[in-house]
Amino acid sequence: MTDVIFGSGTIILWFLLAVFFLVPRVRSHVKKLFISNKILASRLVLILALIAMLGSLWYSDVVGFEPCRLCWYQRIFMYPIVLISFIGLVYDDLRSLIYVRVLAIVGLVISLFHIIEQRVPQAGLSCGSVGQAARCDSLWVNAFNIVTIPTMAFTIFLAIIIITLIQGWSAKDSIK
Repeated sequence: MTDVIFGSGTIILWFLLAVFFLVPRVRSHVKKLFISNKILASRLVLILALIAMLGSLWYSDVVGFEPCRLCWYQRIFMYPIVLISFIGLVYDDLRSLIYVRVLAIVGLVISLFHIIEQRVPQAGLSCGSVGQAARCDSLWVNAFNIVTIPTMAFTIFLAIIIITLIQGWSAKDSIK
């Protein structure tokens, strides 16, 4: 059941990102929304990162899936985003989104590597599961035969990067 909920959420996020990029009117409206509400980006980033963090803890601590090495690396870059975006929100500091974006970019690259490892095992990539019982190419979750745990992480990292970029563009537009 959890897989369906998280998988559906991931697909909905894909849809929202596609609409944002494909429909200019939506893109314009979102930019105006970000200009009128400057803490919106921090709130969205905090919500997405918190969902990702709680979801990863759910899978490992409640469901019992042992994270592989690449899952741990993705967590290393996702968990601080929760703290940094929260602090930025409390202190009303948009500069925190710059740090968040850097963490999300690195996490996105790791997630992409993990997706390739899972979907194209003949690619010869290896996460080096020495010392880890869980293998990186295992599909613990495969909702709708497309959404896996690293796919979920990739989607959240991508959404966070896009939100921080929109905030930066909106801040520049409001100065003009």
